[in-house]
Amino acid sequence: MKIFSKSFLTYLVCLAIVSCTKSINSTREGQKVAAENSEDVYGDRATRWFGIYSAFGYQNDTVKDKAFIQNGIATLNNNPLYTSSYFTSIELNIPKCKWIDGDSTRLVVRLRNPADTIGSVYSYDVSLWLIGSKDSALVTFNAYDPQYTTLKVGDKQILNSNALLYLFQDWTILALEAKNKNVTVYKNHAPVLKLNYKGNKIGKLKQIHIDFKGSGQVDWAKMYNSNTNKQIMQEDFNNGHSNVIWY
Repeated sequence: MKIFSKSFLTYLVCLAIVSCTKSINSTREGQKVAAENSEDVYGDRATRWFGIYSAFGYQNDTVKDKAFIQNGIATLNNNPLYTSSYFTSIELNIPKCKWIDGDSTRLVVRLRNPADTIGSVYSYDVSLWLIGSKDSALVTFNAYDPQYTTLKVGDKQILNSNALLYLFQDWTILALEAKNKNVTVYKNHAPVLKLNYKGNKIGKLKQIHIDFKGSGQVDWAKMYNSNTNKQIMQEDFNNGHSNVIWY
């Protein structure tokens, strides 16, 4: 895992602020801000995805986007940890200039975590996170063991749910939506489970995660305002590096 000096971290914060002032390209309706390519310094995560390998008893290993985006797919399939049981996380920091209400957000991802490919790890967990300034929304699916499933925001949670048992063997569209103090999970556009989290608040969205046990795969990711259905973000992983489009 990379370790940065305090001065370098300060420099990265400045880069994140500058990235939000880049010129705006007008295409389609309205405006959208496209991320720069991935040729600048490692660690500038303001507008691009990064990956993390983790395992119990091991230090996390962080990799930049071009190490795991290939052939239109994002997948961390080059495990550097000395263990066959590990987790991967594909993460995106929200630029400081983007004020996104986490309590009115829908994250939609096309993904799979099959049981029969290189990097597959039982029991093939899949998770989505909305991480906010106040709290976080999380859903975790498990292929076989309901005791490892979760839907939660803060201290409001549903555990041990058979509704969250699923093997993502094939490509599936999975969504996590926060709206009107309810967090709802959708699979292929059909509601799976809902939780009321009144008394808790996600707040300003800071980060999103797509997590797997083993090396799952992501085809694309999108975000919407769940109240207006206006699109906020899109990433198709088509260019061999992160190319986030902000609307």
